[in-house]
Formats: sequence, structure tokens, C-alpha cells
Amino acid sequence: MNNEIIKKSINEVYKIKSNINKENTEKLEKLYLKYPSIILKITIQKSQIFFSRFTKKKKKIILIKNFFEKINKNIKKDGVFYFHYERFPTSIPIEEMINLPLFCFSINLNCLKNNEENNLILLPNYFIMNKINDNLEPDNIQFEKKKSKAIWRFKDCNPIRHKKRIKLINTLNNDFFDIKMVGNDDAVNPLYIGEKYRLSINEMRNYKFLLDSDGWDAIFWKLNSKSIVVRFNNHLKTITFIDKYLKEDVHYINGDNKKNLEKFLKNIINNKEDCNNMIKKSNELIKIFTEDFMIEYSVNLIEKYFELV
Repeated sequence: MNNEIIKKSINEVYKIKSNINKENTEKLEKLYLKYPSIILKITIQKSQIFFSRFTKKKKKIILIKNFFEKINKNIKKDGVFYFHYERFPTSIPIEEMINLPLFCFSINLNCLKNNEENNLILLPNYFIMNKINDNLEPDNIQFEKKKSKAIWRFKDCNPIRHKKRIKLINTLNNDFFDIKMVGNDDAVNPLYIGEKYRLSINEMRNYKFLLDSDGWDAIFWKLNSKSIVVRFNNHLKTITFIDKYLKEDVHYINGDNKKNLEKFLKNIINNKEDCNNMIKKSNELIKIFTEDFMIEYSVNLIEKYFELV
């Protein structure tokens, strides 16, 4: 499985082969000069890494810098690449970046006319790399012994980024769906907001179903539990590195595709074999994504890009 995923990283670069040329390299430089606050120009030379215009001191930027410094230790080739470090790449008009081989952590498919005809290259995100080795005890509660409810906890609702969260928390809450927000937001029914609703990961893993939408790092521990993950599509249709390897009805249930989701989930509880099979497959997949593997994956992407350039 590891080799298969590494091959996918190589294929991701090779799909842009026909679009790498001197003209587009010059366009990337112009794009970087036009948007220096959200694009990094990264140069690797003789095992040293240089970040152009790296002036921000925010925690996110420092984590990104640490991410590339870890990768650089394993890169044997010299070259230059450009990286868009907004989580949701919408700050730049999509037509300016879509045909350029630009590295990023996520792709907003809602902006693309054809999801397959783009040259944005996905890397594992810095937050996962920073959190992947967090000490979390294995989930030892078998599926059939968990509470027959669906749980979701989150701390914020960005009005632009999290429209789906806002809709679900306001409309789906009932005796079966337990969706609460720890922070404060005027767009959310005050009945579902408050610090009193905060739960630990261990407490959430007591439930048979774990809800998720536009996940960043939470999807990793959810898929590594003995619960079933129910995912909802973000209205921005944003995908990250992990989304390319998750298969609907194999690793998770798509909550948007069920007419009566509550009835569907209650019915599958009785099919223990199918439930445990999905949990087993999601556990097997997610265990691959260690920090060492993600570094290897990223090195493959960048080195193959340097070969083409």
C-alpha cells in the first residue's frame, strides 16, 4: 500500500509534465511577485533551503517553515518551487493559478470548471505533520458496545468556510445527532453552543458514529477509531492530501448521499460485519500516514518536479 501511494505522488507530478516550460516558470515567478504575502518561493541548493520573503511570524507560517525544513533533509536534488500557503486557495483568482504547477495544502474544487484539469500539487498539510505523533491511546471499545448515536464537536464556524457546519448544527440536532459547538457564533442556535459541551477525543470515541466536514487533522483520529466516520461535503468542495485516498462506502459514509441519514445509520448498526469491515479498512489505511511516510511522499513529489523542471 505504501508503494501504491508513493506512485500516486509521482503520477501527480507527471500529469503536469506537458505544462512545465520556461513560459510557465516565468508566470510562477510573476505570480509570486504579485502575491508575496501568500506565495512562498522555496529554493533548495546543496541541501540548504531558502524561503524568499519569509517575514511573517504567525504560528501557521512557522509550522510551514518547519515542515519544509524536515523535508529538505531528504531531498537530494536542487531546484525552485512555489507554494501557496492559504488553507483554502481562493485569495488568488483561480484563473491565475490553475494552469501553473503550484504546490499547496488544499484545492478548492468549487472554483474549477474541470476538477481533473489543474496543476495544483497537493502536499500533506503542516498541521498533520505537527500533530501526527501526538500520544493518543488506541480505541479499545468495540463498535457494538458504543453508544448508538452520532457525535460531533467543533470550536468555531467561519461564516465563509463552514457554511455546512452551521447548517448541520442548526438543523440536524436531535436525540440521535449530537452536534455542538464549544465557541461562540451568532449564526448558531445558542442552545447548541457552550463550553459545557466540550468533549475529549476519548469521550467522543464512545459513540458509534463520528461526524466530520472540512476536516484538517481530526479525520486522522476519527478514521483510526472503532467508530464509523460520516463525512459531509463542504460547500467549497475543498480537498486535502488525505481525500485522494479515502473511498466512499469503504472508509466512510457520505452523509450527503442518504435521503434519511438517521434511518440509514440506525439500520446499519444491525449489520455488524459490514460495520466492522469498514472500521478495519479505515484503520488499515490511516496507519500508513506516519510522519516518516509523509516526508517520503513529499520528497518524491518535489524531486520528481525538479526532474521535470
